[in-house]
Amino acid sequence: MAKLFAADDFSKEIVVGDEITGISAEASPFKGCVSLKTVYIGKRISHIGDYVFKDLKTLECVRMPNVDTIGRSAFENCSALKDVEWSDGDISIGKYAFQNCTALESVAWENVIHIDAGAFSGCTNLSGDIDMPKIKYLCGFSQSSISSIRTGGDLTFIGPSAFANCQWLKSAEINGKCSIPWRIFFKCSSLETVKFGDGMTGFTYNSTGTLSQHFDGCESLEDVYIGKGITTVIDKLFIGRDSLKKVAIPNVRKIGSQSFQGCSSLSKVITDGNVTTINDFAFKDCRSLEELSLKN
Repeated sequence: MAKLFAADDFSKEIVVGDEITGISAEASPFKGCVSLKTVYIGKRISHIGDYVFKDLKTLECVRMPNVDTIGRSAFENCSALKDVEWSDGDISIGKYAFQNCTALESVAWENVIHIDAGAFSGCTNLSGDIDMPKIKYLCGFSQSSISSIRTGGDLTFIGPSAFANCQWLKSAEINGKCSIPWRIFFKCSSLETVKFGDGMTGFTYNSTGTLSQHFDGCESLEDVYIGKGITTVIDKLFIGRDSLKKVAIPNVRKIGSQSFQGCSSLSKVITDGNVTTINDFAFKDCRSLEELSLKN
């Protein structure tokens, strides 16, 4: 698509007809649309290219009924965007696609299968309960206002800091068949309950293998379930979480150094009784601990 609009074009509504087969940012087709509010995308377009609508500060509504792939930074910094409609089929969302869309409150999550890094980062009005039963690749919700997150069992990758600084997030249920990255819930200060499904495989450190920080700054965390696919509580996983009351670790065999140190409200650790290794200071200063089942 060639450049369609001159600088300072004052069109408020644009219809991209069904005869158009694609939109590319190479020619900056909407760059001059300083007053654009609504865009209708024709039925033959299934892909929105990288950067196509980036920085359109007045854009409020996009209707794209057959679009199933949204490119990198496609709507980045569209700060007035609040109404988005896309395909009923499987949806893939690229890096930073909706980053800093501060007016965006909700989208249809049920068919989203891929959310790349930063896709919804900085969407400070993105709120409510998010259920993504088909998601396979998940990143990019940091600094949003969501209140709960649930994934289905198809999840095969979740990125570092996926929900970092989501200060209104209260509950999370992460199902799938993948590892749990560092800083996944970093500074989620309202987070109370977390469940990791039985298919999840373990907790990972940062690239240097020195930091985890999965729950650092989770000042309200009370109840955690760690699924049967996880056999190790890594070092310092819950260190200093003084609000934590109960942890279920039904298949854990090893509890790492300082993993619960300073969890002064922790009263119950539920295991299958087959923990074989408890490393140094694992339960130091756990003054409220009443129940820990061990056989060996």
